[in-house]
Amino acid sequence: MSLNDMFNSDPYFSILMSRFDQLQKTLEKIIAQKKSLDGEELWDTQDLCILFKISSRTLFRYRQRGLPYYQIAGKTYYKKTEIEKYLSDKNKTKKGKN
Repeated sequence: MSLNDMFNSDPYFSILMSRFDQLQKTLEKIIAQKKSLDGEELWDTQDLCILFKISSRTLFRYRQRGLPYYQIAGKTYYKKTEIEKYLSDKNKTKKGKN
C-alpha cells in the first residue's frame, strides 16, 4: 500500500483536508476584505509604484498635489476608483491647456 493510498483511505485525513480547505477559503475572504474600503478595491503604495513605474517619493508628491489617499493603521492606501478619476481629471486638464 502506497503512502497516498493510506492517506486517501484514512477518514481522519479526509476530515483534516476538508478543514484545511475551509480555512483556505476563509483566509481568502479575509484578505479580499482587507484590501477594500466601503466595498471598493484598495491599492497600497507598493501597488501604485509598480503599476505606474514611479518611486514612493514621486507618489508622495502626487499626494501633496491632491491625490486622494487613506491612512489605515499607519499604512497608506488608495481607492482604485479615486485614482482612475484623479488621472482622468489630470488628463482633461492637460488637454485643455494644449
